[in-house]
Amino acid sequence: MLPADYIWTLVSKKLANEASEKELLELKELLVQYSNLNNAVSQLYKWWYLDKDLDFTESHLLFDKIKKKINKS
Repeated sequence: MLPADYIWTLVSKKLANEASEKELLELKELLVQYSNLNNAVSQLYKWWYLDKDLDFTESHLLFDKIKKKINKS
């Protein structure tokens, strides 16, 4: 598995509350190593955890922006 793919797998597990402590630590270390993904991951966390007040259109636009950044990696 490519490092970027593995990072997104770990991010998904974290968001689903299925990541072990070891996986969370590994994710943190990988994001330091692959800092080019850090911004996209941070935006995804922001969208997932903080922006529940956005209306559907705003949320959809933000998620499209995140997907574009993911596809570039």
